[in-house]
Amino acid sequence: MTIPMAEWVGARGCVHAFESHAENVRLLQANVARFGLTDRVRVHALAVNDGASSRVALYHGRRASSSEWNIIGRDADGNASREAGRVAAVSLDGYFASQVRIDLVKIDVEGAESLVLAGMRRILTECAPVLAIECHSADNWRACRALRRQGYDLLDVQGRRIGEDEHCPGTHMIARPRRTAAVR
Repeated sequence: MTIPMAEWVGARGCVHAFESHAENVRLLQANVARFGLTDRVRVHALAVNDGASSRVALYHGRRASSSEWNIIGRDADGNASREAGRVAAVSLDGYFASQVRIDLVKIDVEGAESLVLAGMRRILTECAPVLAIECHSADNWRACRALRRQGYDLLDVQGRRIGEDEHCPGTHMIARPRRTAAVR
C-alpha cells in the first residue's frame, strides 16, 4: 500500500511506512526507489506499539509469512508464534512531534491494533486522521469501538456505518472522524 499511497499524496505529501522486519524494510526501500518515490516516502525500521517499551519481541506469522510478523506472540489464527528476535519500537505519539499534520493512518499490525491506538491518543485528538484498520481479535475490536468516544464513526469496507451493538463485520474497517482537525 505504500506505493499507491505515495502516488495519491503527490509531490507535496509524505508517507511514513513503519516496518518491523529487516527484510521487509529492504524490500520496501527497493520498491520505493524503483518507483521513484524516495522524495515522498520515509521507511522506518521500527515496530509500532503503545510506547511502553522501546524494544519488543518480533514473532513469526502463519506459515512464516513475511507479511504477518507480529509483536504479540500469536499469529492471525490465534496460535502461539515463535520468537524471531527483538526490534526497536515506538509509539506514533512519541515518533511524531506535536502539530505535525497526519491525515491518514493505516494500521495493519497483525493483532497489535490496541497497542497502536493506545500509542496515538494525542494524534487522534490533535489531527483527527482517518484510520484504515485491520482488526484481528475481540480485544482489538474493543479498542476500535472505543474510538467512538474519541469522536469517530466506524465503517465497514463498503462504507456502511457499524452500529453500536454490532460486532466487527470483518477484519477491515475505516474509522472516520466526525470532525476535522484545525487547518495548520
